[in-house]
Amino acid sequence: AAGQSDFALRFLSLWASVLAVALIYRLARLLGAGEARGALTAPVGTVAALLLATNAFQLWYAQEARMYSWLLATALVSALALWQLVVRRGNGWLWGGVYAVATAWCVYLHLYGALVPLAQILFVVGWSIATRDGRGFGRWLAAAVAALLLFAPWLPRALGIFGFSGWR
Repeated sequence: AAGQSDFALRFLSLWASVLAVALIYRLARLLGAGEARGALTAPVGTVAALLLATNAFQLWYAQEARMYSWLLATALVSALALWQLVVRRGNGWLWGGVYAVATAWCVYLHLYGALVPLAQILFVVGWSIATRDGRGFGRWLAAAVAALLLFAPWLPRALGIFGFSGWR
């Protein structure tokens, strides 16, 4: 639809970068809503979106024909779904499915994307201990298992990198 030029090749990265700005705005508003009860959520979201939109790396990756802007966008979708699933206790099936797909997609895009669910494990365990809420942990665990099952076809190939002696 965009043609066969360099612009067309890089156009998909631009979409993901613009989506990431909108996602960070939404995530910052959700995170701010817990403390301020809505009073400061719009400015917090606006500042977060402005910081991301003017970030030099973000602008660079928005112009590259690589997966980095998609990696950021899927990581933000995963974080947004995690927050809805664990903290806000939204619709479990919907947010669990969004979390599973976004997290698996994030790891499919780049193996360093596996750092996203690893960091989320620390958050969920800490949140569950601090709030003494096992329901959120259970819902996240079901969604995390679903994400792992979605990544399972590629797991043997991903683990095969440890058998490659060239990178040591």
